[in-house]
Amino acid sequence: MLNERRALRLSYDAQSDTSTVVADDALPQRGSTAATLLLDKKGFLVGIDVTAGDRVVVMLGGHEEVASQTTAHVDVHGTSLSVAKAKSRIRGDEKNPYV
Repeated sequence: MLNERRALRLSYDAQSDTSTVVADDALPQRGSTAATLLLDKKGFLVGIDVTAGDRVVVMLGGHEEVASQTTAHVDVHGTSLSVAKAKSRIRGDEKNPYV
């Protein structure tokens, strides 16, 4: 069974080109860690699978929406996960259909 968290919100900072996902509960990981970005068919973020250590999946949308995956490093701090280069990686500068 997956250790899954629900995403409460997603924000984008244009100056740093970083998107931040806030989960409904703290994650066991801290700092920069390996992850898999789960994307829909249009390239929007559906979820983040934090694969390092105690694996945790943070979902914005349903698993059935995932059409592709890409590896990345995310910064984890408590309930927040930050994705760098968000504009090109997850269409971070556009309205995400799952939040």
